[in-house]
Amino acid sequence: MSTNSLREILKGAICRDRDHALAFFLWAFLKYEPEHLRQNAEWFGLNERMLNDVETTVKNTLEQLRLTYDFKISEEITRAAADCLENFSLEFEKITKERVSKLTDLERRVLRHASLWMRNMKTTHYLFNDDKKVFIAESIDTNELVDSLCVVLKADYSQIYGLVYRILAQTGLAFAYISGSSRHTYYSIIIPRYALSIIEELAVEAEKELQNVTERLHNLNSMQLAAIAGGFFEADNTFYNVYGISHFEYLQSLNIEGVCYKGYVNYSLKGLITNFLIEMVNERCQRLYNRLYKVLKDQGYELDIVDKADNKHLYCRIKAVKPGQHAVIIYIEPFAYKLPFLYEKSVLVFEGPIAKPEEFKNVVVVGMSEGFGGVKVVVDNAGTSWSKDMVEAFNRLSLQPMPSEPSVQAKPAEELSWEDLEEAVVDVLERLGFRGIFGRRPDRDVKLDARGGGKIEVDVWGWKQVGSTRLNIYVSCKNWNRDVDRSVVDEEFGRTLQLNEIPQIKVIVAKRFTDTAKKVAQADGFIVIELGDVSTVDEARNLIYKQLRDFFTGIAPPDLQRLANEVKQITDKLRSIADEMEKLSAYYS
Repeated sequence: MSTNSLREILKGAICRDRDHALAFFLWAFLKYEPEHLRQNAEWFGLNERMLNDVETTVKNTLEQLRLTYDFKISEEITRAAADCLENFSLEFEKITKERVSKLTDLERRVLRHASLWMRNMKTTHYLFNDDKKVFIAESIDTNELVDSLCVVLKADYSQIYGLVYRILAQTGLAFAYISGSSRHTYYSIIIPRYALSIIEELAVEAEKELQNVTERLHNLNSMQLAAIAGGFFEADNTFYNVYGISHFEYLQSLNIEGVCYKGYVNYSLKGLITNFLIEMVNERCQRLYNRLYKVLKDQGYELDIVDKADNKHLYCRIKAVKPGQHAVIIYIEPFAYKLPFLYEKSVLVFEGPIAKPEEFKNVVVVGMSEGFGGVKVVVDNAGTSWSKDMVEAFNRLSLQPMPSEPSVQAKPAEELSWEDLEEAVVDVLERLGFRGIFGRRPDRDVKLDARGGGKIEVDVWGWKQVGSTRLNIYVSCKNWNRDVDRSVVDEEFGRTLQLNEIPQIKVIVAKRFTDTAKKVAQADGFIVIELGDVSTVDEARNLIYKQLRDFFTGIAPPDLQRLANEVKQITDKLRSIADEMEKLSAYYS
């Protein structure tokens, strides 16, 4: 007998009406969890007699067909139950919508955020990859759904646990159960296909309630972000060694609206927050690489970014290689919650002072200031030649001027390379508060995703969070000895339109433009910056900074513009007074 025939026989024997279809569905999926089976049926409104009737019918059918109940038969029974429920999907969708509409405000809020978690976490059940009639949202060892609702509702676990499971089953939106093995506990939600559109609508409502989360994340420091990351990805002693407090204790004290509460984190936002952290890590990685490149180059090292942060790990790795020696791996983990696997020669770079640097054995430990603008502490726990090289490099880095300060080194403009010009632009964007800045460096082209697929190479790219809006800036650097003509401007304009993220601010920097090119660029929305005959790198940097600063000041409200002008006048007066005092000091010394 074919399994398809068995499926049809079971459907014919049991699927007499809507209630029998749901009873069959629940029994097929929860027969090994009898307590959850009875509870879900009761919450929806089915009695135990109907469940017993389904079980008896299945067993009698198998006995008549002389079939042994094994794994393969169990799978076919479950498929038959899913097919049976599908026959009444329109009726169940209508019932679910009616029941959702009658919920109290609190119950609907619970269901909204449960739907957001289910939408973000569901995977196709392994039995039904072919027709996708049933979905499972599952978490292992942590009840992510309940934890997420504790954050949103600012409630304790015991208050939420029974409430959310009851509402899911009562409305028919989904059915929960808990199972376990010797190693793990599984928290699973069964989602019938008829509920998917309703879940999507409710999830959108929940997203609107959490729409300011990204803005809140930008206001957090590295320790707070590390605590949240550790909540999602299981922190180890690294958090304690860097920040001087246990991760559990600190997360318990942290209360960030919609994100975390009393040790719980909102897993519905895990993807969004992870992407935010990935971008922040890679931004700091690129910034440190930009500053380390020349320092370590002088010491005979070649540098390369070999790994960037992604969904698997929130750190990046820079490889520093000196001819004839083993590579040194520099791990950049601004948000310190868990130590990665370390190679023999490793440098650990965190953000902030290191509470217990001695706990990181046989490595160099570096503590950077907020945003990786400078170096706070360097500790050598390896005591070898390579570690001394790294300590020297980071100490030299700490003595270098910050990106917001003009460099003391003067270099004639005619000797400017394209690297120098792009580094100047990167410095300016950092001074203006942009993040996620990527500038091209030797052998490391920056490429962004294109709308039609593939990648597009750019010179400099950055972003800045303004309220709930992310402001992207695109800068094209043309350090040419000839004038930039219209064809170049048209090419740059077309390039920006092909990017997945079209920048709100477009800048093109060159020594000179033809008159037509300048007019077309301005008409296309570019900020045009002509370097002309500047004589030093500092002059080029200051010119770019002044024009971009004037642009941002010019679009500010009049009161803010007036205040900026007054501050500038006061600054000029103070600088004049300082000059006079210096002259007097020299005169009397």
